[in-house]
Amino acid sequence: LRNTASWTVDDWMKVIFSDESRICIGQGDDAGTFVWCRSSEIYEEACLKKTTKFPQSLMIWGCMSGKGTGEMTVVNSSINAQVYIDILDSFLIPSIEQMFGDNEIIFQDDNASCHRAKTVKAFLGERHIQKSVSWEPLTTKSCKIVINDQIKCNITNKQ
Repeated sequence: LRNTASWTVDDWMKVIFSDESRICIGQGDDAGTFVWCRSSEIYEEACLKKTTKFPQSLMIWGCMSGKGTGEMTVVNSSINAQVYIDILDSFLIPSIEQMFGDNEIIFQDDNASCHRAKTVKAFLGERHIQKSVSWEPLTTKSCKIVINDQIKCNITNKQ
């Protein structure tokens, strides 16, 4: 794939992004919470966040593109290559069909080790899905933030 810095809006409209995210129920964001306070206030109730030693959590997978959001699913197991293929087959493929029909697409995930497995590459190849592999880390991180915010928004709106 050519350098994404020179891509047009039409190029980006061909991309479908996917990611998984763990959500801790009742804990907020897993990445941590920051509080500004004076050193004398460090242990005041308003500056502390209650935590649970083993919080309930769930792993979700979702996808989105410039055309909108695709399927989302709760993942009930660890993700290995076969689980990832099952997710792609059950949720990515229908999302691609719905959003893009038979048009050309570029698939982008975060390139986790299970996403790079030979069986995953074969699965995508059999379905003629082009995968972007020359992704800059900052862009992938930014994509994850957008996807996670969208997924969390969808869960919030469904309650």
